[in-house]
Amino acid sequence: MLVWFAWFNVTALTNVRGGIGPRGRPLMFASMAGVGVLALGMEPLIDGHPWLFAVGYVIARTAVWPLWWSGRSGAGAMRPLLWGPGVSALWLLTPLVPEHLLGWALAALAFLEMSLLLLRPEGKKSDAPRLSGPHLVERIGLFVMIVLGESVVQIVDSLDTERTAMT
Repeated sequence: MLVWFAWFNVTALTNVRGGIGPRGRPLMFASMAGVGVLALGMEPLIDGHPWLFAVGYVIARTAVWPLWWSGRSGAGAMRPLLWGPGVSALWLLTPLVPEHLLGWALAALAFLEMSLLLLRPEGKKSDAPRLSGPHLVERIGLFVMIVLGESVVQIVDSLDTERTAMT
């Protein structure tokens, strides 16, 4: 879910901005590199060592944060500030959590991120930009196809008991 959330951050940004442009491309590539680090950190995370995972997640989520924050000031800048660097600081603390509580800590942080994204102050209009439905449907559909394709590859790979050159 967290890999999807990091991916969705970039997808929503490109959706809202109508593309990223030359200024944002290096930030997007940095975010993609963070997802790579996050993927490398999955096995150590399962073994109770979340440092690499936490660093990868923070890179993936905060690399494009300047684009979310640009042009905002005052109260309008508070949500991107909390959602980007604010929550990332908490992610960097996850390696200090005891191993038996790590799953709960990750779930709590994911819930906190979703709450910051969805909640708004009482009586105020949302300062969140509007998303384009058709673009999101296309992107999420492509993501689902990739995940399904990877699932088929994993199933075939697990059923293959004898490796040959043809396999």
